Amino acid sequence: MTSFSKEDLLPKIPALKADGSNWLMFKNCIEWAAEAKGLVEYLEGTKPRPTNPSEDQDPLWEPSDVEALAVAEYPEKYTTWRKENGYVKQLIGSALPETLFIKIRNETCASAIWDALANEFENRSRIVTIELRQKLQDQQCAEKGDVRAHFDKMITLHKELALLGHSIDPDDFAAMLISSIPMSYDSTISAMTTSTKITHLDLMPDIIMTTLIDNYDR
Repeated sequence: MTSFSKEDLLPKIPALKADGSNWLMFKNCIEWAAEAKGLVEYLEGTKPRPTNPSEDQDPLWEPSDVEALAVAEYPEKYTTWRKENGYVKQLIGSALPETLFIKIRNETCASAIWDALANEFENRSRIVTIELRQKLQDQQCAEKGDVRAHFDKMITLHKELALLGHSIDPDDFAAMLISSIPMSYDSTISAMTTSTKITHLDLMPDIIMTTLIDNYDR
């Protein structure tokens, strides 16, 4: 049985954006917080509301010893379930924008709230991921453009994809960086490529950006 004290405050969860663009981070934080309290079953739906054994029974029903024990234990089980389910509901609800809270406010079970949010944002999260990756691939620095600002934008997109659970392989990101640079940097890129062949080292994104920014600053 999990108990809560007055000092047992809700953990700080990043607010879910109305468009669900940070759904994965929100999801992970909620799951971790529920796990820390031993309440993840309330998200998964594997901790259903206890059933009252005496409910809908015939007025002449005479419970067996086992049934009588279940009837006696029901109030405490229900009280515990209601408190723990309420904690998880509050955990989720406290980090929702008003527009989303209104949609789920009448749900009784935390798992129903969680399923409703997942149904709304899981697919949307995939679409956002695809769009961000395409945007990253399409980045192009103009001839004589600000290389430093250009790379800053690509790094931001890279981080946003990571927050959505989409990690880009360093080789793929390196290829994106190189293909986004104008032809005037071809000699610098060629020199870097030759150097990595000689040293048998991978051409990492950090090396590419540092070298090209140094070239730009000169």
